[in-house]
Amino acid sequence: MTLHQIAAGVAPRDAISHHLLRSRELLRANGYESEIYAEHIHPDLANVIRPATAIDPAPGAAAILHYSINSAAFDIALRRFDRTALHYHNITPAELLWRHAPHVARQCAVGRRDLGRFATAVDHACADSEFNALELRDLGASDVEAVGILRRALEVGSVHTRDEPDPDAPMLLFVGRGIPNKAQHDLILAVAALHETGCAARLQMIGSWDAAPAYEQYCRGLCAELGISDHVAFGGAMSDGALREAYRSADIFLCLSDHEGFCVPLLEALDVGLPIIGFDAGAVAETLGDAGLILPTKEPSLAAEAVRAVAGDPALRGAMLAGAAGRLENFAADAVGERLLAFATRVVA
Repeated sequence: MTLHQIAAGVAPRDAISHHLLRSRELLRANGYESEIYAEHIHPDLANVIRPATAIDPAPGAAAILHYSINSAAFDIALRRFDRTALHYHNITPAELLWRHAPHVARQCAVGRRDLGRFATAVDHACADSEFNALELRDLGASDVEAVGILRRALEVGSVHTRDEPDPDAPMLLFVGRGIPNKAQHDLILAVAALHETGCAARLQMIGSWDAAPAYEQYCRGLCAELGISDHVAFGGAMSDGALREAYRSADIFLCLSDHEGFCVPLLEALDVGLPIIGFDAGAVAETLGDAGLILPTKEPSLAAEAVRAVAGDPALRGAMLAGAAGRLENFAADAVGERLLAFATRVVA
């Protein structure tokens, strides 16, 4: 059985790249011949990933196209493989990006324009979440299933034992690259609203801003305008060790993103028993389930009220975290791996 994986690009510390590598291990351990091909390969992975131009499958070989942006690699795969499948990781709507990240917006616009063509050209399809699967179904794909994603293990350990949060000065955390759809500006507005109520909340934002430096400049300017620069940390990309410490030292994970196809950091927060407040956008509510507090809107006043309520009420925090074990079990490596292998069986059949 031969089942290869195709991607637009791969890079260290990238969630989809990690999934590809873990999936290849899983496939090989279960008797498949499997390689990863990509159009853009980071130098650190050049010895383990093959260029898309080298795709030359044996007769009967199958491939899974991991679609998060369009790539010439996918057209090559469609031409050269007898059987193909699509794993959809979602594409951010371009309208969320044009103002501060126009080059990213253009890539997303092209990717979404061509998604329908790939969704109907392949033989099978799956997605990280039911939210993503619904997008494929709306484009004409049939029999799409949500399988999840194999995420990297931060080894954050058991539930933290830090002191109870200070309701008057909670530490908020958000993990995600600096890009407009992640709505870091709304996090900043929420912190400003908290300060207006006398709550000296702090915010740490972790993630690279390389894709949208203009947006970083806008967010830093907003902090200065609101007088809270000393209470907002732009952490940038971090090592796993530093990221673990950030999760352990935070009081609340606050996510106000406008679009999420899955949101792995929600599960990382649950790993350490970190209470989560999330805006109901994309797959956030689906991923989080009943293991957090979901906001129907994200006005700064509402987000601030939610933070104060969670920080000041141990019983509320306990109720939020009661469902964590079930969510983590559903997205554990064994559970996701079982769904991926079942999907692989269909693809090669």
